[in-house]
Amino acid sequence: MAIELAKFKLQYGTPTAFKEIAPSKLKEVAPYFRKGVSGEWIFRAPVNVKTTKGSKYPRSELREMYNDDDEADWSSSSGYHQMIANIAFLHLPNDTPNLVGCQIHDGDDDITVFRLEGKKLWITDGNNLLKMVTDKYELGTIFEVRYLVYKDKITVYYNGISSATIARKFIDAYFKAGAYTQANCDKSKPCAETNYGEVAVYSLMVIHTSVPVDPAPTPTPVPPTPVPDPGPAPVPDPTPTPTPVPPITPADDVLLIIRHGEKPIPGSIVGITANGDADDHSLIVRGWVRAGALIAFFTSGKVPRATAVVASQGTTKSRRPAQTVTYVAAALGLPLIIKYDIEVQIKETAAFLNARHGTTIVSMEHQSVVPLLEEMGANTPFGDWPDNRFDILVVATRVGAGKWVVTQRPQLLLPGDLPAVL
Repeated sequence: MAIELAKFKLQYGTPTAFKEIAPSKLKEVAPYFRKGVSGEWIFRAPVNVKTTKGSKYPRSELREMYNDDDEADWSSSSGYHQMIANIAFLHLPNDTPNLVGCQIHDGDDDITVFRLEGKKLWITDGNNLLKMVTDKYELGTIFEVRYLVYKDKITVYYNGISSATIARKFIDAYFKAGAYTQANCDKSKPCAETNYGEVAVYSLMVIHTSVPVDPAPTPTPVPPTPVPDPGPAPVPDPTPTPTPVPPITPADDVLLIIRHGEKPIPGSIVGITANGDADDHSLIVRGWVRAGALIAFFTSGKVPRATAVVASQGTTKSRRPAQTVTYVAAALGLPLIIKYDIEVQIKETAAFLNARHGTTIVSMEHQSVVPLLEEMGANTPFGDWPDNRFDILVVATRVGAGKWVVTQRPQLLLPGDLPAVL
């Protein structure tokens, strides 16, 4: 997921003026808004720059827009509104080390923000500190922000976990992301551009629909991911014990089996097609994000490069297995093979895969993975596949005629993915 710059204008201050750049003209303005080495955008707000008329604190932020001339102004009472972002706080101003990274704002004031005070990361309700999500935040640690606004209620997620709920009715609302310091020359010295707040935004997406289309929250948190070389690596608390990941050695015949991406929840979260139309047989937004993340997973050299990509037709005409690997197949320059309804035609699929050579990616529904492996003559080191796990790679390596050895690897592609295997 990249940053949807076309939906935002940049607001930032310099020592002599406060400036805005429209979405169609957005460009790098160092040091206030610049591209990082990993493709992220870095926002810097020194304490000595000009501010907006309504604030005494400096900012370098993206402000949501409909287009160049039309500022976003949606209502909490109408429609379904969400922002998903991956950000990291990089630098805090002196004396008053307080910095805002993401927020929902209405026509008058901020509704809720993610605010860092030293090492304490807070979710606010207006100007009040509502929920501290961690008191051990280390600068440079990436985390996921997710705001969901529906029927006058805001649900705030931190790293995929529902962390706060705010009941509030408001209008003329918009999303913001970037660096908004809570310090100025009166509260922080020196009064110079060397004293600043800085935030990196790695991904940013906003969605406005009439019905919910967002992925359900992941039930278990994961440790945050550090920015490349930010200094000493942060130590999450508690630290989950990762499952040892066996290496995948080159072999003549390997199956890389994945479950399709995240699916709808009846009566709550609906799927969408690639064109954004509601569809019960398609992936939800998080599933589409996973489909994109799988490109790097299968092309980075961490697993053998595939020579074929196979997707199940899916039970009940599910489009999800194919949707999950469509982009992967295109990135590998391979046709997408949709030959069997794997969940129904297990024997035919097993015979087809047993006859293949090379490395084959298989995207299918989870309940049929074990029956398929058993039909192929493979060991199955796990039982039933849990309904809430979409983040596992199963590797089957041929060791003889009709014999396969099965191992597992965590994908660890999205916030909320778990380091443990099944």
